[in-house]
Amino acid sequence: MIEESCDEIDRDFNLAIDRILQKCPSHPELVAKLKKGQTIRLNPMNVAKEAKRGRSTLYERTAILDRIKILEKGPLARLQAKLDGLNRTNKQLTEDRDRALDAAAAMIIRMRELEKETDRGKRRAARQDRSEAGNNVVAFRPPDDMGK
Repeated sequence: MIEESCDEIDRDFNLAIDRILQKCPSHPELVAKLKKGQTIRLNPMNVAKEAKRGRSTLYERTAILDRIKILEKGPLARLQAKLDGLNRTNKQLTEDRDRALDAAAAMIIRMRELEKETDRGKRRAARQDRSEAGNNVVAFRPPDDMGK
């Protein structure tokens, strides 16, 4: 039996990773998955299939496994960071909206209080005008030259 060098095995695994990332695998099962519209996940099992090597051989290559883990989690980590940022923004906007609603409600209450105070002032002024008008009653005397 001919033993292959580690470089050739690593090259096979790296090429398999690249083909999976480019969505053009050569393994029949993975090609069938793509034709069905399914996604091919980048994981050790699929990389071993695509490289036409055993998983035990793959698990002996820590550098390849590390590359798979980085590539597998890379986009997810970026998406998770973006999601966390959006959640923080959403929380801040919700708090801002709640503060604005509270301020608007306080202004409405204050406006109603001022309207009541204005109405009371108008009624008080009207009463005062009526009472002053009643105190200033002058008897009507026709002018002297009207009768002539």
